[in-house]
Amino acid sequence: MSKIRKNIKCLINQWIEPYNKDTIVFTTDGNVVYCQVCNRQVPCNKKFQITQHVHTSFHSDSLKRSINNKKQMLLGNVYKSKTNNFNEDLCLSLVAANIPWFKLQVPQFRDFLQKYTNQHIPDESLLRKSYLESCYNKTIENIREKVGDSYIFLIVDETTDINGNYIANLLIGALSSENSCNPFLIASKKLEKTNHSTIARFVNDGLRILWPNGGNNEKVLLLLSDAAPYMIKAALPPEPILTRWGTWIEAATFCADNFEQLKIIIIEKLKEKNVVSIKKCEDMLKLESVKTDLTYIKTNFFILVKSIKKLESSNLSLFDATKIVDETILNMKMVSGNNGRIIKEKVSDLIHKNGGFQILKQISDVLSGKKECYLPPNFTPMMSTCMKYAPITSVDVERSFSTYKMILTEKRTNMTPQNMEMYIVINCYENKK
Repeated sequence: MSKIRKNIKCLINQWIEPYNKDTIVFTTDGNVVYCQVCNRQVPCNKKFQITQHVHTSFHSDSLKRSINNKKQMLLGNVYKSKTNNFNEDLCLSLVAANIPWFKLQVPQFRDFLQKYTNQHIPDESLLRKSYLESCYNKTIENIREKVGDSYIFLIVDETTDINGNYIANLLIGALSSENSCNPFLIASKKLEKTNHSTIARFVNDGLRILWPNGGNNEKVLLLLSDAAPYMIKAALPPEPILTRWGTWIEAATFCADNFEQLKIIIIEKLKEKNVVSIKKCEDMLKLESVKTDLTYIKTNFFILVKSIKKLESSNLSLFDATKIVDETILNMKMVSGNNGRIIKEKVSDLIHKNGGFQILKQISDVLSGKKECYLPPNFTPMMSTCMKYAPITSVDVERSFSTYKMILTEKRTNMTPQNMEMYIVINCYENKK
């Protein structure tokens, strides 16, 4: 009896097999045949019963509906996937080019995009709510991939935006013995106030973005900042390299080179304007001491302007960068006169306070083969080799602030801090490719 039942089960499988090539039409447990498209049981004692069911109009109509539904679902999924990809790419492109999303509402621009892409152009709110975070997450993943397992350097600083908010930016970059690496903005936060505790917390939170699982803080070999007072108190390892630069010397040099022309413009051409600031400038330009002071500044301190421009260039090795600083310090110590003595004391004080720079000097001397030089404590040969192209200025974080202020215009003051952070991180990364 069991042999007969087994033979029937095999026969049923043979009967329904031809109909299940492209899609599953019939299923069976060996006893009962069930039509999936008609959603009903089919008698199956004889083969003709299956054939008879297949040729019914009800089965034919049900099969057509089933095939059409599957095609529509497939096309819908493909369209949805293409639409999602298009929307994400559009969001990324607009952010990278810093084109405000509200520009999509401009009819001419919207029609242009629809005409040449054959895609539905999403509303700005859809990009902001559904695609900005996705682009940001992919950017962070790209940064993690580029940094990899390398030792890194950090650059941190703070500024004030047009709304009067304190904004802190954190950049990270890989250290390599083969070439210099561009740092990437990884965090841009609004701080309630700026002090050693908020900065320390901000930097630690930024490192958790790079390393979500933590445990890699020993990979941080260098910290750059020009926020001297509270940065030192923040006690962030390693000891920060302080880079306080100013553009006032360049302004003084310009005034020295164009003194007579400025005098003519302010005293003669603007004298009729009853403005307090112009009156003060007029009084100052009449003082002989102003002319002599500008001459003294240009003669003795213009080298600072040239040194700063050299240090701001990329691809400088640590040896070349520290050499520029050493030559500048030597020139400052050679300034004569009463002011010269003050300058010498100031330079000595800065060198003494900037312990991080002295560590870089030690490493630079070792890398350049200078005799009787030794690596700083806790620095292995591998760590020191990675410092060959280590930066010594925080110019990149200043550039990120320029980008921030270019993005946060008066028309964008309603952008949330979270969206602003994601926006600028993406923008800075895409423009460093």
